Amino acid sequence: MELSLGSEVLSVALKVLSNYPLCDRCLGRFFAQYAVGLNNLVRGKAIKVLLAMSIHRQLIKGEKIPLEELKEIAQNAGYPLTELYRSLTNDVIRPRKCYICNNELDMLIHELIIKAASKLKGLNIKTFVVGVKAGSSYEIREKSIAEELGISSWESIRREVKREVGKALQTLLNLKPNFKLADVLVLLDLDKKSVEVQIAPLYLMCKYLKLGRFISQMIWIGRNGKKKYLLSLEESCSRVVDVANGSSIKIHAAGREDVDVRMLGSGRPLIIEVKEARNRDVDPSKLSEIVSTKPWIIVKVEGKAKPSDVSKLKSEIHQKVYRAIVFCERGFSDDDVTKICENFRNTEIKQLTPLRVLRRKKETLRVKRVYEVQGTKLSDYLASFLIRCDGGLYVKELVHGDKGRTEPSFASVLGKDLKVIALDVIEYLDTLK
Repeated sequence: MELSLGSEVLSVALKVLSNYPLCDRCLGRFFAQYAVGLNNLVRGKAIKVLLAMSIHRQLIKGEKIPLEELKEIAQNAGYPLTELYRSLTNDVIRPRKCYICNNELDMLIHELIIKAASKLKGLNIKTFVVGVKAGSSYEIREKSIAEELGISSWESIRREVKREVGKALQTLLNLKPNFKLADVLVLLDLDKKSVEVQIAPLYLMCKYLKLGRFISQMIWIGRNGKKKYLLSLEESCSRVVDVANGSSIKIHAAGREDVDVRMLGSGRPLIIEVKEARNRDVDPSKLSEIVSTKPWIIVKVEGKAKPSDVSKLKSEIHQKVYRAIVFCERGFSDDDVTKICENFRNTEIKQLTPLRVLRRKKETLRVKRVYEVQGTKLSDYLASFLIRCDGGLYVKELVHGDKGRTEPSFASVLGKDLKVIALDVIEYLDTLK
């Protein structure tokens, strides 16, 4: 059958409906690129009405249209083509069910909206995004039609369902869509007619101070199965789980100090990642009190962070200022202290992985820089040094040399054995330009 109306849309629609029964919504989806602002249900109805009008117009003009062809199209299209056929033949025919969705799509969308709204209702969230699992039987059938008939103006059923469910959830729950950083992902499975809500982690930008020694960053379990240290930063931060109604945490720090080293000054940057946080409306000042273990660990929660901040935090170039109290059995002279300060001014340091960590880290060569050292003789055997250097420099090894694995070192410059008695990070300097 050819339509004298000359519409490309109607010609394509006629070709589709001559081969496949389609409901209004599934037909409309094949023409989703046309009439922006309409939904596919309206598009499909409009196309079928225009198709019926075009065929009727040709009949009125006296053109012959085989009734068997008209019956086939009417059975595939349903109303109003079935009504046109009845008016011409006085024969009532029953339309076939949609080849793609079996006339279930409207009900399926409604069912998915109800399930999603029910799962989201109890969550303290503000933003969401909807996703639809790929490869459903619906998607496979519609794609086969588009490819067989060479239709390029279609959109997938996944996109339509995602849009319709998303619009409904906005209205019902007063949520805002956020396609880059949503609080939750609503994942729909069309074949299973199921809804899965995946709660995005909550990221909190913080700084921490460690005012005591022998405090580990992570919980450290010894070979005997017991905690090696009584207190850890991870345990302190884990209290956020109850506040955010989450399941667990992961901490991301800009490096770490040894367990016997204090972190002083303004603190080291830290991001706390709270898994499955159902309560995302947290007060930073109140949370700071909760996750701190005074007087030994102070955590300052500054606000929310983004997932991308984690990689940024770990890749930033930074400097740190250390204070090292150093013991020398042979004794320090004033010249020794001066010599160290003069020899470690903007000096490149080459370090092989320290012997003390070689069992858990592979052998690598690090090249770092010491920018300046200020020294003070405390007694005949003790000296204090302020060391400004690159982040990632092993400062204990910078002092004692690690049996020649760090060059140059304070020990190699003086030709004396040195030992670090106490070490503190007294300032973490932000990214350098």
